[in-house]
Amino acid sequence: MYNTNQTNIGEILRNYRKIKHLSLEDVGNKIYKSKATISKYEKGAIIPDFITTLELCNVLGINLSDILSLNTENTIFSNPFNTDTLYLYYVTTNKLISSIIKINNNTSDVFQAQFYNGVKTDIASCAYYYEGSLEFLDNIAYVNLKNVSAHKLGIERVQIIISLPLSNTSDFFNCFVTGLTPNYLPIIKKGLISTFPLEISKINIKKLKLSRPEVRKILNDNAWILDSKLYDEFYYDFAQEIK
Repeated sequence: MYNTNQTNIGEILRNYRKIKHLSLEDVGNKIYKSKATISKYEKGAIIPDFITTLELCNVLGINLSDILSLNTENTIFSNPFNTDTLYLYYVTTNKLISSIIKINNNTSDVFQAQFYNGVKTDIASCAYYYEGSLEFLDNIAYVNLKNVSAHKLGIERVQIIISLPLSNTSDFFNCFVTGLTPNYLPIIKKGLISTFPLEISKINIKKLKLSRPEVRKILNDNAWILDSKLYDEFYYDFAQEIK
């Protein structure tokens, strides 16, 4: 964010004017202000409005950031999931794969991430281990990862693309997992992410597979579009089934 508490804006403007070998009158004529007004800007007696500041930047050949520095000391980017552990579920050859993503807190818009793929009991039992970063905007997040496990697919890269809700928080997220098969063929998996571990028996595996409407839509769009919807329909409502 811009530091609006700077008191030397006028001095900065004056220094750039001197570098350009422009007089107070030269600058004033270019933005239709008097010599006295430009002098007051430089002395800090008057703070130029936003449009005038942009006009001064144009005249002096500088950027707004040259006048107003960015204040990063108190800028904290919030983890969009509000947790440092995510649980990922997808299907491979009719088997449900359970994985864990760990996110390290940071003070920038890039967070470090660890991906434990194929977790049986705990992260120590995972099939493959990846390291990388989490980056995000308002409605989408990317987890970019490299396989660091000691095996032949050490060059493998995986990207997890996660749809984020715009208007409300959620415990469930729709995602795609892109990567390589053991035969080095690129693949895309449909996945479900939750902020807490799920009971495997309550996950509808069929919903994690491509449905016929989705296949038709892919053929129609010639693309697989990530829908931003909640995934309540992934779960059996046992209370209703008992009735």
